[in-house]
Amino acid sequence: MPAISAQTSVANSAAHIYRLCQYRDGSDRVAWHGDRVARESPRDTMVAILSLGATRPFALTPKAGGTGLRLQIGHGDLPVMGGSCQRTWLHAIPKTARGLGARISIQVRPYWGNDIGKPADTTPVGRASASR
Repeated sequence: MPAISAQTSVANSAAHIYRLCQYRDGSDRVAWHGDRVARESPRDTMVAILSLGATRPFALTPKAGGTGLRLQIGHGDLPVMGGSCQRTWLHAIPKTARGLGARISIQVRPYWGNDIGKPADTTPVGRASASR
C-alpha cells in the first residue's frame, strides 16, 4: 500500500518535524514555494502531507519552466514529495472560488538541526526500511 510505505519512509528518517495547517475555506491558500528544509540542501529528502477534510487543488510547477501538475487532494490522501522535488519544483495550494469546507494538512519533514543538509545522525533520510 503506497500510503503505508510512504509513511514508513518518512518515519524512518533520523528525526522529523510535524506541522499542521488549517485551511478554513477556498479563500485560504499557500503561495508558490519550495520547502526551506530541503531546497537549500544538496541531499534528496521527503516531505509527506496527510490531508484531512475538504478536497483542495495541489499545484506543482518545475522551477526550470515547462508543464506543471494540478492534483485534487482529498480526505485521507497522502501526497509525498521526494527526491529532488523541493530543489527542482515549486508547489502551492491555490485559492479557489468554489465554496469549500475546512481542511487540515499534517506535514512531515526531516529535521537536520541547524546544519542544513547534515542529518542529526547517520540514518539515511527518506529511504524506506527493508520489509520484515
